[in-house]
Amino acid sequence: MLAKEAIELLKKYLKPDDEIIFAYWEKDSFNDGVTDELWSDVCAADHKIDWGNAHESIEWFIDYMREEDDA
Repeated sequence: MLAKEAIELLKKYLKPDDEIIFAYWEKDSFNDGVTDELWSDVCAADHKIDWGNAHESIEWFIDYMREEDDA
């Protein structure tokens, strides 16, 4: 996804004061050898990726924080 596409989606669905968890990855965050062409192909396939693990990680952290508040 292009940054400008993400910005438009955020503007469309959220109010400026809404709080969100936002994550993004850049090519340089990964192992050496990721070419611009490979990175472009990976980004074009983002809709085919199951992002469920990221959601589960956030849910785990929310539960963890609730437990810390109860302790």
